[in-house]
Amino acid sequence: MSSVSQSVVRTIRVFETFERDRKALTAQDIAHAIGAPRSSCAALLKTLCDQGMLGVDRRTNSYFPTARFAALGAWISDGSIFPQALMTLLETLKDLTGETVTLAAYQDLMIELVQVEKSDNAISFTAEKGQKFSVWGTGVGTAYLSTLEAQQIRALYRRAENRRQIDTGRHPLEAILQAADTARRQGFTIAVGAVFPDATAISAPVGLAVNMRPLIISITGPTSRVEPNFTLFGKLLVKEIAGLTP
Repeated sequence: MSSVSQSVVRTIRVFETFERDRKALTAQDIAHAIGAPRSSCAALLKTLCDQGMLGVDRRTNSYFPTARFAALGAWISDGSIFPQALMTLLETLKDLTGETVTLAAYQDLMIELVQVEKSDNAISFTAEKGQKFSVWGTGVGTAYLSTLEAQQIRALYRRAENRRQIDTGRHPLEAILQAADTARRQGFTIAVGAVFPDATAISAPVGLAVNMRPLIISITGPTSRVEPNFTLFGKLLVKEIAGLTP
């Protein structure tokens, strides 16, 4: 790894450490957390302070991210980049189903959750923005693949094989193509225990993209509660999305 790449990785780990610990940290704390020599860490922290990304309290020699740093990415997760009608739809689906509703975006062989409306039920599916799932063998992934032609799916599959990002024994190409075709015909996917053993997800593509990223909505909850409502939730999801897009 080049010195520049190493510095980038260490910078990311610094902020991941703050996100995890959520408190002011000393240079020693940070160096230990990111696995860097104290001298290298000190130079990195000085640069981050000079650029306004970190603040330092000289009394305690501790560091903490600045409001400027927080503001840099706030626009990505606050929902402002999405149409208001789409954000309202997520809330409506949560209210109508009582389950957790997520908005996800395709990102290079992965699906990332970008918005989450958490269920109010005591027992519910817990999801966080930024979580990523494979496009292969998941309901949300199959919903995305259903928007592609077979030739495009094959090309993605070959790329995943080359990168060793797919278990071809567990997810053979023909099964992937068949699942995508079924989802395409019925308008939504049903995935029981695909990601978490006791959770079931019903997913459908939105039919629009934000910043060129295709979007998928999922209704997810405990299988015991969602399973009796497969058809109801699936049809509801398709109907509400149809009312959103031309």
